Amino acid sequence: CLIYYSHKPDFMKKAFLLLLVISSFSCSTKTQMGSMDKISWLLGEWVSDESKSGIITKETWWNEGDKMLGKGQVIKNDEATFIELLSLNMVNDTLTYVADVPSNADPVDFKLTKQANDSWTFENPDNDFPKSIEYIRNDLGFKAIVSSEKRSFTLNFKKI
Repeated sequence: CLIYYSHKPDFMKKAFLLLLVISSFSCSTKTQMGSMDKISWLLGEWVSDESKSGIITKETWWNEGDKMLGKGQVIKNDEATFIELLSLNMVNDTLTYVADVPSNADPVDFKLTKQANDSWTFENPDNDFPKSIEYIRNDLGFKAIVSSEKRSFTLNFKKI
């Protein structure tokens, strides 16, 4: 922003200073919601073993350019019964989780809506299920909570 200043009386100088302060706020860059750096701990291969059901869920994350790509799999009897392609990238200054699943015609975006030290909540209120995906980092790995108003499930992942 560019503001013209000339020699004016004290009132004008004060008005100019006020205008300068206000314009400095309007010229500042937007703050980003989330950061790729803060979630880079997710890189690698993760497994959630639900022994009671005989189902194993895996997530694998890797860097590709300025985003992280992932693959989620549900495995039963050593066979993948479900595969989804995932990505984390910045969209309009917001960290966005994208899930591409076979049952949807197009990938679904979930925008980061809450972030604390060790948790990230991505939401898409227009999606039928899930509406929310939350990653909570802990000493053993992370917990993923996948939910909507009517149902939810939790997976506990450890790094392999």
